[in-house]
Amino acid sequence: MGTTVDKPRTRGEISDQDLVELAGKHAYAEVKEEEIVYINDNSYLVLETNYDEFKSGMDAFVVQNLATDECALIFIGSVGKDDWIGTNPKLLGNVYPRQMEDAITYYERSKDRYNITAVAGNSLGGANTNAVGVKYPDVRAVSLNPALLPEDKDIDFNKEYPNITNYYSQYDFLTATIQSLEYGH
Repeated sequence: MGTTVDKPRTRGEISDQDLVELAGKHAYAEVKEEEIVYINDNSYLVLETNYDEFKSGMDAFVVQNLATDECALIFIGSVGKDDWIGTNPKLLGNVYPRQMEDAITYYERSKDRYNITAVAGNSLGGANTNAVGVKYPDVRAVSLNPALLPEDKDIDFNKEYPNITNYYSQYDFLTATIQSLEYGH
């Protein structure tokens, strides 16, 4: 009898559903470099993790679809006091918090190195995702229950951003708060 090797499962391109699961579930599991994550019959290799590099609290990781070599950058949502005290309250203002600037910097640094075709995030990670999507209309940006983007000179609220897709859960606290305050634009 030979040894059976668990071959990675692969299917196709990175779907919105896979991006949402990467951002909404696996981002909070502190994935490790070279780990393989299985989602919906697809296999993703974690190429790089970025925990604690930026003083702003911005954390993220890069995955590669093993079937297509397509890469995505996943922003992690609020997990520490830097996020809850330092960044989240600033989202109600009109200036990008440092964390969003760091998210854009990390995307710029990673996009050519890994050929990033998509970014994704949940909650605060979704706001970071949308900040990248606004600045770079050529990248697909997918978020789950994103936090607000601050009203900033770079955002044109009369403009369509077809590269950005935001998904909202019916019972998510952040989404309900944003809707009740009529900040849904």
